[in-house]
Amino acid sequence: MHTLPQTFCDTITHLHSHKGQKWLTDFPQLIRYCEERWRINIHSHFPLCCPCA
Repeated sequence: MHTLPQTFCDTITHLHSHKGQKWLTDFPQLIRYCEERWRINIHSHFPLCCPCA
């Protein structure tokens, strides 16, 4: 499974508290469900920063 950026996880937890933490915990299962449901392969995320910054 792909690892989400720590800053993203921190933001989700900060903004949504326990619900955010549960969503992050359940995220791998959600990805697997989407892959099976729509017969797709989800790959690593794009970098969440601008390389020209």
